[in-house]
Amino acid sequence: MNIYPTQRERNRYAGNDVGKSICISFGYHELDLINVLDKLAHSECVNRSQWIRRRIREENLKLKEQESSWNQQGNQNFVQQI
Repeated sequence: MNIYPTQRERNRYAGNDVGKSICISFGYHELDLINVLDKLAHSECVNRSQWIRRRIREENLKLKEQESSWNQQGNQNFVQQI
């Protein structure tokens, strides 16, 4: 028996995955949030990971818009001081 993979066989321990997994913890008093997450994800026909990634993208967009408005207001205040 050959213990090394041949050219046609794949080593099952070496994948080509390029993503990354993280662990999200919930305190005992917030375990109900897992059920809420499942309901929200199900209502949008996505899995938990997809739902969380969407929310992160949405919040990131809001943050960028806020930063943009802060920069514009900061520039206007600077011009008024001169």
